[in-house]
Amino acid sequence: MNVLEVLSDESCRHLEMGSHELTAFPEMISTFRALETLSLHGCRQMVKLPKNIGNLAELTQFKVHGPNRLVALPKSFYRLVSLTSLDLSHCDQLKQLPANIGHLKNLTRVHLKCCTSLEALPDGFCSLFALLKINLDGCTKLMALPEKISECRELVKVSLRQCSSLTCLPESIGLLKELQELALQECPNLRVYPKSLCRLGPSVVRI
Repeated sequence: MNVLEVLSDESCRHLEMGSHELTAFPEMISTFRALETLSLHGCRQMVKLPKNIGNLAELTQFKVHGPNRLVALPKSFYRLVSLTSLDLSHCDQLKQLPANIGHLKNLTRVHLKCCTSLEALPDGFCSLFALLKINLDGCTKLMALPEKISECRELVKVSLRQCSSLTCLPESIGLLKELQELALQECPNLRVYPKSLCRLGPSVVRI
């Protein structure tokens, strides 16, 4: 808190912080209206983010690297409409993403690597029309992708390595015309593949 108090909430554009003792990130970060990038790491005890984080209208990159105790994102998260990159890798207690995540129309990259408590992506995820890349490697409880994933028409890379609970893929995945890589290595329970994968070709699908 002492560090944040000496920063100007009108000029601070990039902020990187970490503390093993932090349980909740200071709400005053929500007043840093000029902030463009926010990176939090090493916060093993953190259980929640500022409830008004959606006030950061200029934020384009948001990174929270676990392990930590974060279970969900604040309700105001959908207001981060300038966000282009979301990285929640190793947030091993994160159970879900906001249902209204589809409001983040500028989001191009989502990294959820080793979010080992995440069981599913919300249907609203399919409204991320600008999405280019998604990394779900090591999401060991993830069982499936949303049925309408093909609505993310710009996707070029989907990585699902070591998703040991993944049992199926949506038939629509073969409609992703821009897809260049679909990584499915070490998914032992994925034994039936949709026929639409044939449209992608062997150079795209990696098993």
